[in-house]
Amino acid sequence: MRNLIVLFAIAAVIVTGCKKGDKQKEESLAKKYAKFQVLVYKDKNLKERLAVLSKAESVDLLGEEKFINEKKMQVELSNIKLSDDSTGYTLSASLADKPIVFTEDAKVHDRNNIGSRVSATVPKGTIAFIIEEKGGWVKIYAGKIGDQWIADKWAKGGFNSDENLILDAKTYEEAATALKKGSEGKKEYDEALNKLKELSKSSTLFGNLAKEKLDEIEGKKTPQTEEKQQDRQAPEENPGN
Repeated sequence: MRNLIVLFAIAAVIVTGCKKGDKQKEESLAKKYAKFQVLVYKDKNLKERLAVLSKAESVDLLGEEKFINEKKMQVELSNIKLSDDSTGYTLSASLADKPIVFTEDAKVHDRNNIGSRVSATVPKGTIAFIIEEKGGWVKIYAGKIGDQWIADKWAKGGFNSDENLILDAKTYEEAATALKKGSEGKKEYDEALNKLKELSKSSTLFGNLAKEKLDEIEGKKTPQTEEKQQDRQAPEENPGN
């Protein structure tokens, strides 16, 4: 009987140890964020799709490794856990340490010192991502701004990492993009316009930017409206013709 009890005790210890091992295996090493829409796969060969991360969506980093794919190319992969606890793989270069929003027009440099070349000016309202920090500077990725790609450039100040501000920035960016692509009267266009109108009620930076964008849209309509009104009024102003 005593031997049976001992065996049960050993089995319980093994099971508990396995559970702890599994828990440690999935322990988050760091929080990471998608730099743009990012594909996540179930396998290391990146064939079977698991999910698509939206820009600035957070995941837990479980591990990183160099992997030789079927094309005999070495890639750097991140094993990640999504908010629904599903796990998968994506390219490490697609992830960043932290999202930020530029709250003012800011100059970015080639290196982390004030004397290095200014490579671009990032406009206020831009979402960017920190990929490295050093000496009070941050190396950022901001994607394509105008005709220029902003990647691996250094900034010092002029930005904020507040979560609510980042959510407003995403809403503004998505709405502005939809308005640029869509046509008036279409569902996507109208939804984007409503998002801007809702955002314009805010007293934040993006409330003001939304108001400016709405004024710009109304301004585009004004000349056409005035022209039509002038056409209608023309016969009245020249009754002798």
